[in-house]
Amino acid sequence: MASVTVPGQQGARGIQGERGPQGDSGDYGTVRYGEMMGATVTDLPANTDAPFIVTAPRDVLGNLRGPFADFAFLDDDGVLRARKSGDSYQLSLRVTAVPQLFGGWLKIGIYIAGNISGLEGATSERTVPLTEAAGTPHRIDELFQVTPRSGFLANGAKIMLRASVPVRLSQETLFVTPLVAAP
Repeated sequence: MASVTVPGQQGARGIQGERGPQGDSGDYGTVRYGEMMGATVTDLPANTDAPFIVTAPRDVLGNLRGPFADFAFLDDDGVLRARKSGDSYQLSLRVTAVPQLFGGWLKIGIYIAGNISGLEGATSERTVPLTEAAGTPHRIDELFQVTPRSGFLANGAKIMLRASVPVRLSQETLFVTPLVAAP
């Protein structure tokens, strides 16, 4: 038996259903990982990958609320963790970079930790030009929005840096702001 559908005129609109419960405000707070005083310094050779904030202990200042209260987004190995598939997070990465040569760039990449093959495998990446003279500090602040899926949940994600010229990095700080909590 076959069914044939013939497009025709739309019927009358039905009545509006009941309204669902009020959603969560979405104000889940922010957590900061890192240090602001520049005590930790990383000398990054040209064209090599280096993890962003890998050492523990580190300064953690947070005011996370709701389903994110007490959740550790960054583990002791510098791996970014997700609470649940379908959540959404804003990541603000801040670092001071002092290039040792003029005319380079700094690339920041985020990729699934179980698939680390250098920045070529990045889930998201940004390239920041280092346009001032050698020895001049550059304050870098980049925003990323991530929505974790199964690979992120299973393996976490790594934040990696690569520079085209030798660079000294300090004040590496990560702010994580949950935007959406999956049901």
